[in-house]
Amino acid sequence: MKRFFLPALLILLFVGSIRPGFAQRTFTVEECIDYAIKNNPALFSGALDTTISQIGMKRIGGEYIPTLNLAASLQYYLLKRYTIIEGTSIVAPDNIADNEAYPLELGYRNAWFPSINAEQLIYDPGHAARYEMNSVNAQLAMQQLISLKIELIAAIYKSFSTCLVLGVHESFLKENLKRTDTLVYFTHEKFAKGTALKFEVNQMEVSSNRIRNALIQVQGFYNQSLEQLKVFMNYHEPDSLILQSDFTPELVIAGSRIFLDSILYAAASNRIEYRILESQKQLSAANLSLAKNRSLPYLSVNGMLGFNPQATNIEDLFQGERWKPYSYIGLNLYFPFFQGLDVKRNTEQMRLQMQQADFDLAAFQNQFSGEKNNAFLQLKNSLDLMTLSDSTLRLSEENVSMLKEALDYGLVTTLHVIVGENELFLNQSQYFAQLLEVTLSNINARKVRGDFNRFAGL
Repeated sequence: MKRFFLPALLILLFVGSIRPGFAQRTFTVEECIDYAIKNNPALFSGALDTTISQIGMKRIGGEYIPTLNLAASLQYYLLKRYTIIEGTSIVAPDNIADNEAYPLELGYRNAWFPSINAEQLIYDPGHAARYEMNSVNAQLAMQQLISLKIELIAAIYKSFSTCLVLGVHESFLKENLKRTDTLVYFTHEKFAKGTALKFEVNQMEVSSNRIRNALIQVQGFYNQSLEQLKVFMNYHEPDSLILQSDFTPELVIAGSRIFLDSILYAAASNRIEYRILESQKQLSAANLSLAKNRSLPYLSVNGMLGFNPQATNIEDLFQGERWKPYSYIGLNLYFPFFQGLDVKRNTEQMRLQMQQADFDLAAFQNQFSGEKNNAFLQLKNSLDLMTLSDSTLRLSEENVSMLKEALDYGLVTTLHVIVGENELFLNQSQYFAQLLEVTLSNINARKVRGDFNRFAGL
């Protein structure tokens, strides 16, 4: 039995180790963006809009390609058919005066009209305007796609950076928890020896539980931000998502200080919204040109080759002597000289739309100026508060270190240590809240400045 037990145990351990496990995939923020651009369905829809507009341009370009149609009409006449002739006709009876009308019965009941029709547009004044309009629509579709990408990139940066800040905060809280758990154990020992009060034990445990509660909250917020990042990326793979970055609080703060002054020198023309408004102005100009061209003539040429076999009995339609071809070629001129003032009113509408586009551009310039100043002030205030929070945190850390050393020498009681730990906990919370504010303000300022354009393909 003993000989069987050891091999069986080894087999169970081996089988137990072969359980479904998932690998880990590390992503930098650039890799998250690249993954999202390749997998987010919202971007696929925007890309289709661009393709649709490009096909529309090809359709307009094909207006000058000749068209060829095949037509056929088989008719049965319910009543007798007549053609009106006068006495001067060679088929008129002799007793009909020259100017007298005479109904000549045709006799047949069935007729077939097969024909081949060809048409070629020679000149259409609205062609260039329609092509320009479709070209601008294609440009607008591409710009809307880029705008969507920029919003997605900014959201990914915010979720990614939030995870990084929370990750650093989590590591700080874990270190705090190790230290306070040691102090709890030490206080329990002192209480057992009668050198500490139950009140001190309770207070130390309360401090430890407060840190543990904050740790659970931070871990929960981290998981929420990570799930949000997965949604933006459309990440549904079984491998867990691991974020990789050289992020440090010092690096973020230093980079934000260097970046701060450049916010005020940002140009509105770098923003995709400005370019969209410019394209809308171009679209209004194309619509105005198209409206004006509605009053101009256009020219086309068409031709036809056909047959008109006719017979009383339908089976006689296919007799060769009944198939006599006819053909023609014609030049068609269409001149819309009066359309009830509709062209004039439509032209006035398009002029007003162009004025609207000018006002929209001016309004965006004003809006951008406000966004730029607000982004600067928000980041500057965040950095100023960050400096204060950093100084306060360093003092709190120094106090806790000195209190721990003093406690070892019996110079202070655990109550002093509890007060120091509570202050450190509060200052750490304030520090990381302010660090997150600096990080998000930095991302917002970069978006205002147009720094995400290169990731979006602009």
